[in-house]
Amino acid sequence: PAPPCELRRFLADVALGSVRSVALPAGSTATLLTEHPSELVAVETVALASDFKDFQALLNLPRLRHLSIDATSDDFDETASANLAKALMDLQKPLCSLRFEALESSLATMLLDSALEIGGLAQQLTFHRCALPDVAVG
Repeated sequence: PAPPCELRRFLADVALGSVRSVALPAGSTATLLTEHPSELVAVETVALASDFKDFQALLNLPRLRHLSIDATSDDFDETASANLAKALMDLQKPLCSLRFEALESSLATMLLDSALEIGGLAQQLTFHRCALPDVAVG
């Protein structure tokens, strides 16, 4: 659903407490996570669209275990990367998997440092279609 009124109608018909996976356009995901955080208690998997920005909203998902971030947008810059890194470090529990899609190499080191911070924030870390700098893999 694209228009906000259609999205709200759609969400009203869904038993949000039983939703375990979220993969929607960025605007729809932002609306869902900010307007219904207390109902999303079962969400374990989130795939974020390339223009999603509100990474702090992920902190409202107590069972989040799998996160995929599409970084193909030109808007996924240093600011977005820093905001994501902060959100990752603030998660209540480590993720089982963290996947980056088309992440710019200049942003990889900061996110890698966050993902590997103190015992690791993810059991499995995947960089798909990403050119990592030597310092990140050395």
